[in-house]
Amino acid sequence: SELRDAATEAVPEDARGSVDAVVDRITFVVSSAEDGDDLAREVAEAERELGESHRLLYLSVPPTALQDLLGMIQRTKLSERARLVVEKPYGLDAESGRSLDAALHDVVDEDRVYRIDHFLGSAAVDELAALTPDGVQQVQVDVPETLGLEGRAGFYESTGCLRDMVVTHLAQLVGVIAAESAEGESWRDARAEVFAAMTPLADEETVLGQYVGYREEDDVDDGSTVETYAATIFRLREGPWREVPFVVRTGKNLAVDRTVVTLRHHDGSERTIDIDAAEDGLALDPYARLLADVAAGDPSRFVRGDHAEELWRVVEPVLDDDRPPAPYEPGSWGPDEADELPGPGGW
Repeated sequence: SELRDAATEAVPEDARGSVDAVVDRITFVVSSAEDGDDLAREVAEAERELGESHRLLYLSVPPTALQDLLGMIQRTKLSERARLVVEKPYGLDAESGRSLDAALHDVVDEDRVYRIDHFLGSAAVDELAALTPDGVQQVQVDVPETLGLEGRAGFYESTGCLRDMVVTHLAQLVGVIAAESAEGESWRDARAEVFAAMTPLADEETVLGQYVGYREEDDVDDGSTVETYAATIFRLREGPWREVPFVVRTGKNLAVDRTVVTLRHHDGSERTIDIDAAEDGLALDPYARLLADVAAGDPSRFVRGDHAEELWRVVEPVLDDDRPPAPYEPGSWGPDEADELPGPGGW
């Protein structure tokens, strides 16, 4: 099948012999939230052949489709012995996030929910977690993308950059940096303390933009005010990093692709951690590491329900901002209005 061929081609040629047994077990079943019986029968048949074990259900669907899918999973008993992997965004705002959590917990307990954010699977996470605020004046988290939204603009119309990137990836990196170093559930507790200490984002410290031509993309409203760019500042009320602003920037159709964290020190020196470069030469990519953690039952690099709820509290004030996004040219660094956000040193 095409799916088996694609899976085989994703593996380097010199390693394909070791995955043949796995590829042979791949089965593709068309199903829907209204009727999952065919899928349930296929899973039952596989378990009769291979024996029962934990199930890993990867739910890669938008928030608007997730509750119906969860109903099917519960109705067909696919949730039995299952660990559920949920893609971001975890809802579209605080209210929908709580509804989504309630729907998840109707199906499985929280300890079987794995909210995945591939930034937490990065090889650079341990280095980020070891940082201290000593001498640090400012932290910048910069994640520009050259990619536009070809073919994905319809999805973006319901999310935008704040929901897709800021409340998820960028906020998670801030949590990793500012949390006290720990392991296992203690580390998730430490990140929860950071998110609880965050002050709500301020309109005057937030710049939203939209690249010129976005409104001409398929499935985009002619008058769309959805942001494809966001720059803002995370601040903490308490904790060791309370005096250090975290200035973040991300967007589509920008000048370069990079994922970097820069620490600016009071003495004028800088330290840059290139998160993309940390992956060079490694056998497993972030998603593979995280899926291995799910299989092992290790949730430490996953987003907990209280993390997501606190982050909606932090971001929601600017979600309600009715100012139109500032236009910017594709291939640029984004709106001019964001140039001064980091202060005299710029980006």
